[in-house]
Amino acid sequence: MNRDPKSWQFFLLRMAVPAFSAIVFFICMIQFIIIPAFEQGLMNDRRVMIKQLTETAWSVLQDLHNEEKSGKMSRQAAQDMARTVINTMRYGEDSKDYFWVLDQHPRMIAHPYRSDLEGQDVTDFKDPKGKQLFLEFANLVKAHKSGYVEYMWQKKDDQKQIVPKLSYVKGFEPWGWIVGTGIYIEDVQHDIQKLTDNILLSSIGIIFVIGSIIIFIVLQGMRIEKARQQAESNLVESKDKYQALVEASTDGFIMLLDNRDMITNKTIISMLGYTEDEFKLLSIFDILAEHDQEHENQGLRYLEALISGQKVPAQFEASLVKKDGELLEVIMTASNIDFSGRPGIILIARDISSFRQMERKRVDEERDAIIAELQTALHYLNHSIKELTHEVIPCGMNSSIRRAALLMNQKETSALLVQADDGQYLGIVTDHDIRERAVSRQLDTESSVVGIMTAPIITIPERALVFEAALVMHDNNIPYLAVEDGTGRICGMINRGDLLKIQGYSAVSLIQSIQRAETPEEIAMRREKLPMLVKAVLDSGSQPQNVTRIISNLSDVIIRKLIKLAISELGDPPANFAFVVLGSVGREEQTLCTDQDNAIIFDDHVPSDRLDATRDYFLALSRKVCGWLNDIGYSYCQGDIMAQNPKWCQPLSVWKQNFSRWIHTAEPQDMLEINIFFDFRSVFGDKSLVDQLRNHIQMAWQEHPLFIFLLAENAFRYKPPIGLFGNILTASPGEHHGSFDVKDAMMPIVNIARAQALRHHVSETNTLARVHRLFEQKVFSEHEYSEILLVYNFLMQLRLKHQALEAKSGQNIDNFVNLKSLTHIEQMTLKNVFNKINDFLAKLRLDFTGMVQ
Repeated sequence: MNRDPKSWQFFLLRMAVPAFSAIVFFICMIQFIIIPAFEQGLMNDRRVMIKQLTETAWSVLQDLHNEEKSGKMSRQAAQDMARTVINTMRYGEDSKDYFWVLDQHPRMIAHPYRSDLEGQDVTDFKDPKGKQLFLEFANLVKAHKSGYVEYMWQKKDDQKQIVPKLSYVKGFEPWGWIVGTGIYIEDVQHDIQKLTDNILLSSIGIIFVIGSIIIFIVLQGMRIEKARQQAESNLVESKDKYQALVEASTDGFIMLLDNRDMITNKTIISMLGYTEDEFKLLSIFDILAEHDQEHENQGLRYLEALISGQKVPAQFEASLVKKDGELLEVIMTASNIDFSGRPGIILIARDISSFRQMERKRVDEERDAIIAELQTALHYLNHSIKELTHEVIPCGMNSSIRRAALLMNQKETSALLVQADDGQYLGIVTDHDIRERAVSRQLDTESSVVGIMTAPIITIPERALVFEAALVMHDNNIPYLAVEDGTGRICGMINRGDLLKIQGYSAVSLIQSIQRAETPEEIAMRREKLPMLVKAVLDSGSQPQNVTRIISNLSDVIIRKLIKLAISELGDPPANFAFVVLGSVGREEQTLCTDQDNAIIFDDHVPSDRLDATRDYFLALSRKVCGWLNDIGYSYCQGDIMAQNPKWCQPLSVWKQNFSRWIHTAEPQDMLEINIFFDFRSVFGDKSLVDQLRNHIQMAWQEHPLFIFLLAENAFRYKPPIGLFGNILTASPGEHHGSFDVKDAMMPIVNIARAQALRHHVSETNTLARVHRLFEQKVFSEHEYSEILLVYNFLMQLRLKHQALEAKSGQNIDNFVNLKSLTHIEQMTLKNVFNKINDFLAKLRLDFTGMVQ
């Protein structure tokens, strides 16, 4: 490879000159800025110090003067005491720094090291440089009362050593004295020199480290430059190879280099309707629309963000401009690359025009669902309050407060109507009145209840509607209303809580009523509300997974209640156990047409002599529970996969053996029977038994990975009912003529999620929960995840609506949807859904074929 010496010289200059310039700048900054700043700061600190010390000595004079003023001593005595104190005051290293006093004549009054000057006139006293320092002290004090003076003076007590000194003096006016002290400038300079030496040593170390780093960076830069030049020489060849590679892609491909050069495949050119020569004249901004049909095109915004180096989603929707001006909606996958040293962006575009139609339909349905919810709320508000009233609990006007409280407790109510002897109601007393008007005020509880009642009673006619009752309560700020019949007689009571009872078909209300049931017959009677609840929830626009979750939760509550009833009859269980549900119930995807699939796992720690008795207990419990479930509406499993079958009521060790056998010896034809057992979930009992079994399964299949492939192969047994020419296949003439089995149509999604979940150690059993976790683990891309959700929700919504309508009309509930009952749009969407399922199956086959290989 040819190397241009000038380019290398330029490279070294570009790398080294800025670095060494920075070092020189660093040295100059230390020498001319940092060190002088430290020197100035240290000198200022010392100036402040001697000023504060002088203030201290001055305060001694002030204290003695105060003693003089108070008459405790004469002036002479006070001044003598001051001279003595000042002469003895020391500070600094070795306590040799001192204070002195002179008057404004000036005459020396006190000096600890020059006692020969005490009492002398020092007006003409000069330092070696001729400065009349004491006269200058006096003049400074007369002019400014205090200040600093620099002069030459002996070093502490050594009269032979004369050095520069800086002193601070301050006048004491009551006595006409001047007190002062100072520092030796060479001491400050010595401290500055020590600080400077430390800074210089640190700087040398820093410069050494920085220099080493710079040398390392230059060497690394030289290696990188060599690699860059090598890559640059191969760029043309790599470009041709990459072009050949991307031509094989079935999606539109664009590689943008240096934000201007475009490398594309024929697919994207064909998608947009251009010829290759025409496309070469375009830039990326010519084919990205500024606006789509509804709003700003986020594809253009994301591309601009990518070019500027910002992070964007891995996938996003965009609109491309075709040659004829029409917009093409695509899913764009974008990523930054470094192509032979050149920054670039790879864009992969997939046409989603047909799928976008499905998405818009879904948005419309959600909007309609919101409207339905508002309509439902309006229906509730226009419901009569008559059926919501409960009987009046009267309390005599002569009853005591204590008696009223006892009556509330006995009748399990929180409000009483106070009744006169003639039967007329005078007022109302609530538990709140007792707390606020009696207990908090410490009233005698034997006093009459009339004293705390609220009167008059606010009433509402029984023909009133819920919203009218709510308005009256709101306007009067009261929680209770008395209800009058047509004759004006009070016939009942209603409170705010009663207004919520209009939603008696809500999931919470239904579940609570089942939990309060005492017999299987009561449970069966209350479960009859389920189809009406499902229809109402569907009409309100709720997501299908919410509906199946409601149905499954209700089933779980029923099973738990029945097990408790069975235990109350049979006695406590002889060992820990878990009652597990399988199949669609295990996946929490129960619909209105679901039979029983359940089993029992009990603890291994049972003595051998009690094993048969233990198994007999759990079989007896299972027969009761399964029988009751059948009576309630959950029919027996046709394959007899139920806990009442001894085969499926076993200790944990036997269950582990079963799964090990299935995993190690199963044949493809066996998978139809055993895959139901891989969707199990505990609804009652010791959950740790289920966790142990699930961990065992994970270890077992890893020893025999072919099993996962067989499990995936089972997904291919279910094919979407769509013909060769895209028409939907329906049943032959017979009971379900013209219909298709929507349950079977959904099974590929369920099987794909199950196989991938087991392969990737996902413990969830619900299909959508599995898919979401697999998306988090990057098994599914964001685009694939969104498509699976849309496909699954569309089919489940179709299935639930079909079953709810059958239940409403009194027909037998099944999974066969008549094609003629669907609108044209629904049929077109259904075809797209089935085609998409085929795509999912193809990807699954590719994934698992690679695994086996």
